[in-house]
Amino acid sequence: MIRARAGRLTFRRVFPRLVRLLLTLAAVVVVGFYGAANAAKRPGSGWAFRALPVFLNLAPQDVRGRALTAMRAVARDDARDAERGRRELVRLGGAALPHVLPQLDTLEPSARGRVAYALAPLALRMRVASPEDVSTPERALLFFGRFWQDRSIDFRSTTVRRAVERLAERSLTLRRDDVIHADTYALEALITALGKVRTEADVARVGRLNSVLVHVTGRGEALPRAPSVPQAQRAVEGWQRLWLVEGADYTVLEGPRRVAALVTETQFGKWLAQTRLWQLGRSQSGADVASLVTGAVPRSAIHVLLLLGIALAAAAASTLADRGRGLLSRARARLSATAASLVASYPMVLSLALAFELLTGRGGVLELCASALRRGDVNLLMGSLLAVTLLSELLVTLPARVAAAGHASDESDGEDES
Repeated sequence: MIRARAGRLTFRRVFPRLVRLLLTLAAVVVVGFYGAANAAKRPGSGWAFRALPVFLNLAPQDVRGRALTAMRAVARDDARDAERGRRELVRLGGAALPHVLPQLDTLEPSARGRVAYALAPLALRMRVASPEDVSTPERALLFFGRFWQDRSIDFRSTTVRRAVERLAERSLTLRRDDVIHADTYALEALITALGKVRTEADVARVGRLNSVLVHVTGRGEALPRAPSVPQAQRAVEGWQRLWLVEGADYTVLEGPRRVAALVTETQFGKWLAQTRLWQLGRSQSGADVASLVTGAVPRSAIHVLLLLGIALAAAAASTLADRGRGLLSRARARLSATAASLVASYPMVLSLALAFELLTGRGGVLELCASALRRGDVNLLMGSLLAVTLLSELLVTLPARVAAAGHASDESDGEDES
């Protein structure tokens, strides 16, 4: 019977290893993220999603719930709650109007005026009212009553999407005003329309949309008159980051979207979205995590290989103390036993490599992982953990192959003796 060569790759050999690697990565990601999320609870971690549940959000908040809660806070006229409610209504902006204005009639007359007056700064930002139109609660209530009768049809996703698409194609005053009148109701369409930035045409499109985004949110920065591609790319990333953090505050979660929000509106879901958008995201320092990890992996690989080499060399050298017969077979057996123990105690090897990096200051991905855990830097910690896992799966094959070769040799010797 002809045996397959030991080094030949076959599906039966590769598939189990691939499945094991995927299961290992999944376990490391889930367990590691739970630890990272707990580490990020400490002050100064900079983790934007720490207020969310870690893996499952049974009660995701959307614009409808937030807007009605803010409206009720203003209607109660408790000084502290009313001020928070007013700020929240202005932050939610035009996205809150389809939920607040139809509910005004359910409030008592004085409460209606307070809510309408709380929306006065929003009417000015949307450029649909003059200061005189909303100067008192009574005037504000009258204005918003007429406004909703005349303009409610404009607050539809298809209408706003078409307005944004027209603005993205060409900047005209009327097109810009149409989008500004929708305010944050157009936020999702605006950020989606930013697209990818590769050419000067893309830069021009981002310039047109960025000015409207700055106006309706009161955040971000205006671009120069002739922005470069990197400047436009940074602006797009900033708006995408805003949407990732606060997107649910401006949208209605219903149907399949609400079911998905059980997972997406969690810390883990937000991290996965970051990973898809920006390749593991940014560290606390603002550096690109993928670049940091990629640069640190070779140093840790050298440290681990050095430790493995020293252990195997020490095992081989120890046989020289006994000069009896069968030196080669004893060395092979000792190497095999040592390699098997290295495979079994591989976490200890990583711990020693980490200690070496910490003591010598020759930081690698292991030191990067420990430092990220200490600071509560979720993105950097998860990137480092993934790199350590892949590095371990790759480097552990060295002692594993030595142990397997020794075992195969012992079997062969046993067959020859028989």
